[in-house]
Amino acid sequence: MPIYERKHNGKKQWRFRCYYTDFNGNRVQKQSKWFDMKKDAVQAEAIFVQTKVEGDQRVTFYEVTLKWYEFKSRTLKPSTLDTKRVYLNMLSPLNDKKMAKITYLDIDNFFELPQIKSYKYSTKMTLLTNLRNIFRFAKKHYGIVNDPFFKMAPLIKPVATEAKKLEIVSKSDFKTLFEYAVTSRDGAWKDTAYAIWTMYMTGMRVSECLSLTFEDFDGKYIHIRRQYIRGKWQTPKTKNSIRKIAVDEKTKSFIYELKKYYSSFDEFEETWFIFGGYRHMDPEILRCRKNKLCAEAGVPEFNIHALRHSHASNLIEAGVNMYKISKRLGHSSIRTTMDIYGHLIDTEEDEVLNAISNF
Repeated sequence: MPIYERKHNGKKQWRFRCYYTDFNGNRVQKQSKWFDMKKDAVQAEAIFVQTKVEGDQRVTFYEVTLKWYEFKSRTLKPSTLDTKRVYLNMLSPLNDKKMAKITYLDIDNFFELPQIKSYKYSTKMTLLTNLRNIFRFAKKHYGIVNDPFFKMAPLIKPVATEAKKLEIVSKSDFKTLFEYAVTSRDGAWKDTAYAIWTMYMTGMRVSECLSLTFEDFDGKYIHIRRQYIRGKWQTPKTKNSIRKIAVDEKTKSFIYELKKYYSSFDEFEETWFIFGGYRHMDPEILRCRKNKLCAEAGVPEFNIHALRHSHASNLIEAGVNMYKISKRLGHSSIRTTMDIYGHLIDTEEDEVLNAISNF
């Protein structure tokens, strides 16, 4: 790195100039003040370079993860960042370790911790993916070169067990629940009943359903274009989540009924939420009400996402093409739909035998 010389007031002076990479990956020039002696400029340069190198070597895992999270916050959705934060909390046993000194043994020991061993295999794999991404970030922005994953013990996938049975709400249980809910509290929870009905009849995710405004319904289709999460509008889960859903006549009548009710307010606008009106209905409120209604109606309690599974199950039972089901649900691919619901398809071979008998 060069030392520059000049004459100032008849005397020689020296300074150093060098380049380094900052946190954002930019090449930055460092130019020192002028020194009266060349050896002072050389010494100052050495100290600056050493500070940069050693500073990166001393950085902790926690410090890097904070910067990584900050970097990710520029592009990820708030809901995705919330998930990232959960995984970073799980990685906290590594927080105090120097990033440059973390070895494969540290990673092995981390995954042997009782609280980590208790997680599902998929959760541990997600933790490992996040760890790898953090180390890639550290290599790029801090010059950390160690690779603790090269010799780490592989995560062992558990022996496959019988697929977890999807939670399905039977038609009879749903009918009992809806008929009770629609008149419950003298009709005060009617919008809750209609939201539950709409999810069962369309297969929408709860966030999609509760984000609907009257602008999103054109009289024939519901248009999924965005989601309202924690007070902010966001894009849907995937690009395939942006879709239109054909609506049955009864669901249409419920939406029109709610619109007629809200239209009686002077402040009403088409931007009001179908389920909630002026104020967005919080998903947790819907879940709490649903659980109370199940208990009061004598219906087994179910996860709210089971309404989506139930819709898919009903369509499969009715013989609807799997590709159309995938499009209606807004899955990223038909493979996703098959992975979740493929086992619900009738496995009897009669249809196949009838087809090949005509060859």
